[in-house]
Amino acid sequence: KYIVGNLGRFFCHYWKNSDPRARHYYELIREGTPVRLYFDLEFCKEANPQITPDECEALMREFIDELSFEFRSIYNITINRSFVVDLDSSTSKKFSRHLIVH
Repeated sequence: KYIVGNLGRFFCHYWKNSDPRARHYYELIREGTPVRLYFDLEFCKEANPQITPDECEALMREFIDELSFEFRSIYNITINRSFVVDLDSSTSKKFSRHLIVH
């Protein structure tokens, strides 16, 4: 099932007309269309029991620091944590973070 429309129409359909247990969507990005850089970072917690929540946060900080270094080194663009939207979709079984660079 597909929906085409502006953001307001999408959210109206998504929040009002969709079963909360079935709220999954994928964005189609046309070739040549500008997009934001994003990362989908995941790992299975059961397969990595040694990684604590504090270590997860340290790894996220390190990832963003490395990303900032590369942007500065390669493109001469300065970014910091405030340029990154950090969405946490983790569950008890899976670490899942989605980072969007603005």
